[in-house]
Amino acid sequence: LVADTNKKYLRGGPRPRLPPSLPDNVTRTYATLREHIVDLSASARAALSATQEAVVRVELSQPAPQAASSSVSAIDWFVCERLDFITPSVLDAMRKGCCSHATPVIPVVGIAMPLTADGVPFVGVPYCFLPIGQMRTGLPVQVNGSFRPTPNRRELWLPGEELDGNHEKFALWNEVLMNDAVPALWLEALRNLASAGIATTAGGIATTAGRQFDILSVLPDLAAVDNVWRPCAEKLYTLISGEPLLPHSGSRQWVMPREALGVVAPAALASQVKGVMRLYERCPDPALREQVALVSASAAPSAQAASTSRANCVVTLPKHVLDGCERFSALRRVRIDHVLRCVLRADRSAFEGPTAVDQLRPILLALMSYAGQAPFSSAEHGEWRGELADVPWVETSGGATVKLSAAFAPSDALAKWQLGVVGSNTAQLGASDAATTLAGIAWGLKPGLSWADCVAEAQMIEKDRDRPLAERVAWAERLIKYLEHSFGTVGLFGPCEDEEATKCRALLSAIAFCPAVEPSGRFDSAASLCLRSPLSMQSSSNAPFVWAVEPRAKVSATLLRFAKLSVEVVVRQIIALSAMPAPCAEASVLSQHLLSAARRLSQFPPAELSPLSDSELGARLREAAWVPGMGGGKMGGGDQLRFFPPGRVAHQLHGDLWPRFGRLPDDWRAGLSTFLQTLGVKQTLSAAVLAAELRDVAGEGQHSERFALSIRMAAELAAALEAGAVAPDEVFVPTTDGRLLPAAHVFINDAPWHSRAAGAATLLHEAVSPADGKRLGCSSVREELARLCEEEGEVEGEVFGQSERLSTRIENLLLKYNDEKDLFVEHLQNCNDAGASKVLFMFDHGSYDAMSVIAPGHEALQGPALVLASSRALDDNDLLRIRQLGSSEKRKQFAQAGRFGLGLNSLYHLSDTPQIFAKNLAFVVLDPLHKLGGEDGMRYIPARLQENFPSMLAPFAAVPKEYPTVFRLPLRMSGPSSFGRKWSAKAAFDLLSRFIELQKSELLLFSKSVTQVVVDVRSSDGSVARLREIARTDTVDDDDTPLQSPRKSPRVAKRTAVAATSQAPVYVSSPFMQRLPTTFEEVRQLQGSPRDSIERVTIVIESPDAAPVKERWLIAHSLAVDGDGLGLIRDFMEASTPTALLPHGAVALLLGGASEYKGNVAAYMPIGLSLGSPMVLHGCFAMDDSRKNVPLPDGKQRMNQQQGRWNQALLRCACARAFRMVVTQCCELVSERTMRLSEYFDLLSLADDDSNKPSALLREATRAALWQELSRSDANRVLPVASRDEKVREWLPVRPTTLLRADLKHLQDVQDKLIADGMKLCLLPADLLRQMLAADSPLVPRHLLPQHVSPRVLCDFLKEEQRRVRPAK
Repeated sequence: LVADTNKKYLRGGPRPRLPPSLPDNVTRTYATLREHIVDLSASARAALSATQEAVVRVELSQPAPQAASSSVSAIDWFVCERLDFITPSVLDAMRKGCCSHATPVIPVVGIAMPLTADGVPFVGVPYCFLPIGQMRTGLPVQVNGSFRPTPNRRELWLPGEELDGNHEKFALWNEVLMNDAVPALWLEALRNLASAGIATTAGGIATTAGRQFDILSVLPDLAAVDNVWRPCAEKLYTLISGEPLLPHSGSRQWVMPREALGVVAPAALASQVKGVMRLYERCPDPALREQVALVSASAAPSAQAASTSRANCVVTLPKHVLDGCERFSALRRVRIDHVLRCVLRADRSAFEGPTAVDQLRPILLALMSYAGQAPFSSAEHGEWRGELADVPWVETSGGATVKLSAAFAPSDALAKWQLGVVGSNTAQLGASDAATTLAGIAWGLKPGLSWADCVAEAQMIEKDRDRPLAERVAWAERLIKYLEHSFGTVGLFGPCEDEEATKCRALLSAIAFCPAVEPSGRFDSAASLCLRSPLSMQSSSNAPFVWAVEPRAKVSATLLRFAKLSVEVVVRQIIALSAMPAPCAEASVLSQHLLSAARRLSQFPPAELSPLSDSELGARLREAAWVPGMGGGKMGGGDQLRFFPPGRVAHQLHGDLWPRFGRLPDDWRAGLSTFLQTLGVKQTLSAAVLAAELRDVAGEGQHSERFALSIRMAAELAAALEAGAVAPDEVFVPTTDGRLLPAAHVFINDAPWHSRAAGAATLLHEAVSPADGKRLGCSSVREELARLCEEEGEVEGEVFGQSERLSTRIENLLLKYNDEKDLFVEHLQNCNDAGASKVLFMFDHGSYDAMSVIAPGHEALQGPALVLASSRALDDNDLLRIRQLGSSEKRKQFAQAGRFGLGLNSLYHLSDTPQIFAKNLAFVVLDPLHKLGGEDGMRYIPARLQENFPSMLAPFAAVPKEYPTVFRLPLRMSGPSSFGRKWSAKAAFDLLSRFIELQKSELLLFSKSVTQVVVDVRSSDGSVARLREIARTDTVDDDDTPLQSPRKSPRVAKRTAVAATSQAPVYVSSPFMQRLPTTFEEVRQLQGSPRDSIERVTIVIESPDAAPVKERWLIAHSLAVDGDGLGLIRDFMEASTPTALLPHGAVALLLGGASEYKGNVAAYMPIGLSLGSPMVLHGCFAMDDSRKNVPLPDGKQRMNQQQGRWNQALLRCACARAFRMVVTQCCELVSERTMRLSEYFDLLSLADDDSNKPSALLREATRAALWQELSRSDANRVLPVASRDEKVREWLPVRPTTLLRADLKHLQDVQDKLIADGMKLCLLPADLLRQMLAADSPLVPRHLLPQHVSPRVLCDFLKEEQRRVRPAK
């Protein structure tokens, strides 16, 4: 058994289903009952609809585990039920037939309100005599009614758009009961509760005057009510507007919501509502409620005006009742602070007793905290200030209860002054915060001391003689500082119109609260300490001592103004004190007297101190020994404290300089640094003082007693000069032979490895660093040796104008050459132009000895570096071109690829200080950023450099002797610069590896002289390993006859590996590239006599961990130009910056290469533009500075337009001829079946395999130029007639007689049969066919365009074939 329920009636009893007063004949059928009810009078229906009440107890018994007795919980319910024949909407629904004959129903409604719950949670449920499914109403009562549920009794029929006739009537019936009948019965139940009241007891039922909880607990919370039942709850609140159902605690009566004022309290004041209401209840003023109503109406003008005919009662309600009554019952709100204000206005005398104040204080403190956090207006703060002005309710720290205006606001800033009037009169606001304090100040608390408070404080200091004098002095100091802080100089001594302030200032001058010392010749300050009034501290300029401020106090301007001291008096006091003989034991006491006087002097306005700078009195002050100085460590005994003139004391001092100089004590620094600096006390000793002291030591001769001191003074002087001090006219420095000589005659021994240093006449003492010696003016042995190594003139950059530095020019160039791999391409191109046959790329991980570098800072050149070497030696002209940035002569030479002479500067991507070693000629260090010195670069003689600075050439010993030219790039490892990012050794090595891997075979295809590229790496232990070697050799046919003509050339060799031989390979360059035209006349002759050639080249790539790779290339060259191209060449030659453009085009095809290779574009060196085919297109293109793009005509910028016209002319003429030669050779390869047709078609179509726009534009232009070239002559037979097995039967020209057709896989048999029968049908890939026959821009001129196989063409062919097979008789 889970549970057992028991129900019993505590009052009332069961109700019959129908009233006994109804006649029997009426209740037989529903129709007769309905007609009878409708015909009855209103009074008769009301009698039948009488409400029946009962109190029911429901007990729930649950067996307790392992216990003899079970647990019992009980709930008492107040139940009201009735037959509702009086609600008009119910009668109207009955008349409309909402309860039909088939499903008759009687309008029954009931309400059950829980009186006791005993901890059982309550959930409102709708009943149709039994619970309806899982529905929940959210109401605080149980609702019963003769509702029309759905067939499964889980829901009620509710109005909706998709209901049919009967269901719509059911929904209307339910709606009438829920929204009209139930609220009416609910109101009736509330009336009964309010009139009689119900309370449960153990013995039964008792009647009371009404219980607040019972009424308010059964009013619905609109926020928790289900949406279906919300109209019912809202209707209830509307009905109770004029019903006296709200409890008024002041009169213990029931009030109507529309005549009530509901108290609204924010969360911060919720705990104080009961206290305010207690004050409200006991207030005797009968007009209090009217005042509350008027305050509420004025605070909320939009609310309904307060009623003058009926009392406006204040009620406290739960939030949900307050919200419901305000929205639907015409109840108005009133703020709790408004209620409190009206209570205070009603009867002031009620709050004068201690008990009343104790009740009032927590309420006001909570209200003050809320006012500080809430958006109280200044007017509201002012009202509360007026209301509480005469109410003594604030408790102070001294235990008194005072008014707000008599207490200080609690403040850490005020408490830190530790003043007496504040300590005993600070308001105790509880756990207050800054906002509460601000609200308290707005209500009347004092934020600080007034003039009267300051006078009272000074009087307390004067009269409190029981306190020790030292404590009173500290107390007085705090008050003086507070006066200065709060009122300032103007407030204390300026003109004042406030009578009270003027009176208080006069009173302060007469009160003895200023700390002072009496005139005395003793140095015991404690014996002469006293407190004096400001008026009594008059000074006399003739007296050696005056009334002085207590020496241990921090002097303020306020105290000086009170004492009326002058600058002259204080200076004379300082001089007099410094002249008095003081025992060493009393040196610290004398220091304190002087410190007091110095502080007094520093506090005078600058206008009064300015005469000290050029007066006799100021000179005496600077010469007198009155500033204390210490040695190393803190001041302990008198032997560690002496007095110096101001210029011989500094804030920071090396311990070795004591006792010639002193360090300023710590207590002299606070607040005096700026003032003492004007007298000569600096952060460090001045250069002039140190130089003068060194001159004095030099006058003592060799091996002076102060020689060791001179070494430290020299170091201090060097530090001062480094910090920007003015250099003295002459500086003496210590030497190795124990003398001090002028620095101009002394040498720094900074080249100990060289014999010249040992022979120098006079060397700087070894204890002085070379850097300090250079700052002091000594000469450098290393610099002398460097001058011997220098050649005439320095390697500098060209002057580009007054507004642009060399480093700025290089930065702009690096933005164009923005690919860090450019430096490898540019170096290889420069070597190719210079005629070198072999190039070395080596990464050096080593770090070399830096002992004998040419100057400090050059150690950075000895670390890891990238080495670029060439087999051709440089001459002076080459070095001159390197020096002249951007003015290369190669621009005017047809056979040179370097158009602009700017690519060399890509070296600065990795290094800020590139080195150039031209063996037996020069050693150059470029330094545009001046990291090594003040020049853009230096040039040295290698032989002298090796003799004097061997470390400089040590990194070049690792380069083989076959490379006479070496570019070494020390990595930028310390951090980024304006030239580029920081480089690690790993990152630079990876950069070299990526470059060689990406473009290993393309580097030598169009080389004129370079036939071999070597890539090495040198480890940190000095071993050298070969990473890659790339070489160029010629491929020889079976009959050893080189290819001469594009059509009559011998058969291309099959794709087989080159047989290994015992002889070393022969590396040769291109003969065609070595015979390029060099003059404009030779170029002009090409217009009528073009020159063509075909080469076969093998690129051999060797790696240490793999077998050699041999790539075979077919390369076609063409030198050709038409009239337009020749005119453009002339225009470029005659431009302001002449440029020689050679009409040279070439195509290199990789034979048998990997399918993923998609080709490249080159201008002697690879550019990095994909062609979509395994070939490299070369041309002497006009490119931008970065060599990354081939401009084509776009109608935009004029310069780009001219470059684009030339590039288009070059593609149309020389490049197209070279491409045509490669295509012709490939036709033979296809016929010999050594090349697949698919590979051949890929070559023709240049497939679009990427989205790079420059590549796509160049492919499109190249494709158009090729097909125009192929369509020029019938000799260009490039369209194959081939069967399915790729056997070519015939090659056809690009003519209208040629038939084209896409290769359809499902019609291969038909296509083969047509070809076998003689149809000249070229089967092309769909992409290539679409390109050729494009309607908008066909590749071939329309009058030469081959035919596409149409049904008509096919029928004509079949007819001819029929006639041939079966001729007509």
